[in-house]
Amino acid sequence: MISPSLDAEALAEALRERLASPAGRTTSRLRFATQLEYGRHRGPALPGTRPATVVVLIYPRSDQWCILFTLRARTLSVHAGQISLPGGAREAGETVEWCGLRELEEEVGVPAVDLSILGRLSPIYVYRSNFLVQPLVALAPQLLQFRPDHTEVERLLEVPLSLWLEPSHYDQMWIARNSLRFLAPCFRFESFRIWGATFKVVREFVDRAGDLFAN
Repeated sequence: MISPSLDAEALAEALRERLASPAGRTTSRLRFATQLEYGRHRGPALPGTRPATVVVLIYPRSDQWCILFTLRARTLSVHAGQISLPGGAREAGETVEWCGLRELEEEVGVPAVDLSILGRLSPIYVYRSNFLVQPLVALAPQLLQFRPDHTEVERLLEVPLSLWLEPSHYDQMWIARNSLRFLAPCFRFESFRIWGATFKVVREFVDRAGDLFAN
């Protein structure tokens, strides 16, 4: 385990190596597929798909490494009231990385100078909102002070990475979409359930680098 009490540079170097390797990129996506998967998350994106970026932000809190999640405001038009990673649609002319940094500052008040982008995870297509999402992994070596934008974020969830290695936090949940009901894997934290694309992105990260955070 690499503890927050040690030099964060060691963790950053190890994560860069894991993210640069192609190993494990698709294994978790297949292993944690929902019942209603069909072929919609595979192959080329549909015409008119919008590009987006989300960020797996890793930072120390109470002597543990955590990932930041947001509970989306219930007034939003897309994915309202769901747990997500910080991020959003890419604007014209933006790079993936610049979009991620902009969204972090706008949504949760973390300036770019406080963190480093370490690499990318596999892109994932979100059928419901027609986004092709590119996940990034970022590391902040110091304790962060968040200033969430409450027009977008109802509350923040700071989830220790070590919990993602404990089987007791995993479950399945029923999802209703119009006349369809299907089972989806999820991660339980407090009274919340993390599922869908957010779950899959984080599970890929855990499959590729989770052993660095084992107790």
